[in-house]
Amino acid sequence: MTEKYYAHSLERRPPSEWQLLEEHLKNVAEMARSFSDGFGAGDWGYLAGLWHDIGKYSDDFQRMLRAKDGSDAHIEKIGRVDHSTAGAKNAFNTFGDKGKLLAYAIAGHHGGLPDGNSNNTCLYNRLEKTILDYSSCPEHILKGKNLGDLPFGPDTSSSKRFAFQISFFIRMIYSCLVDADFLDTEAFMDKDRSLWRKGYPSLLELNKRLNADLKQLSASASKTPINQRRAEVLKSCLSAAEQPQGLFSLTVPTGGGKTLSSLAFAMKHALKHNLKRIIYVIPYTSIIEQNAAVFRKILGENEVLAGR
Repeated sequence: MTEKYYAHSLERRPPSEWQLLEEHLKNVAEMARSFSDGFGAGDWGYLAGLWHDIGKYSDDFQRMLRAKDGSDAHIEKIGRVDHSTAGAKNAFNTFGDKGKLLAYAIAGHHGGLPDGNSNNTCLYNRLEKTILDYSSCPEHILKGKNLGDLPFGPDTSSSKRFAFQISFFIRMIYSCLVDADFLDTEAFMDKDRSLWRKGYPSLLELNKRLNADLKQLSASASKTPINQRRAEVLKSCLSAAEQPQGLFSLTVPTGGGKTLSSLAFAMKHALKHNLKRIIYVIPYTSIIEQNAAVFRKILGENEVLAGR
């Protein structure tokens, strides 16, 4: 039996410098909790992180880690030891159907979310799969804590809406887990690169930059009818930002200042309700890039992440 269990090895470095498995599990659990706290699912994120790599408690995985001795030795590929199914099984065995929501995220934290029941790699078959012995995992990790209720009121009156709610929730937990796992792994294996990700300005600081730009833009704008209408749009957006959270609509013709006015609304609304980030969902790549370029010019090159 292995004396110490490791999560990650370092190439050409002795095991004494490798990352202990329990340390990694706890780090990821706490980080995933901090991410999922934002939508009221802190305990769900914590357990997803705590159980995601318990399959590494198998002696077979530890032997493989020592044999590979490289930066990607823990990644599951063909011929590698399956270490993610163990956590999925533990989640399902502990909490039943509720635990299955965690099982999706845990089972897919390297290869992507599995289907429910469609092929050899679907969640149903993963939960039925015979896996390597991970009984060396400490009991205090296996037991975890109670999940509690879902952090939202599922709409059981509509099967389609209920399915969407559950699917979206699984994806949120999955995102928190994958991000936390990657960040903790990177912090251990590449400390210099990990430090690049720290020190981001707060929304309060970004809002100061935006307000300064808007003030300068207003001072230099000529008193034309169009600019007066743009000022009215901005004023209306800032006023609406004071309202309770909900669904808002902004209808303005092209050239009416929607880009900056909507950002001003989002920034003020987020600060009022203690939200952490602003997400824009826009059709067409060209429009995404145009908006991102405007935001970067005002907020800073490194403060806007644009994806397709």
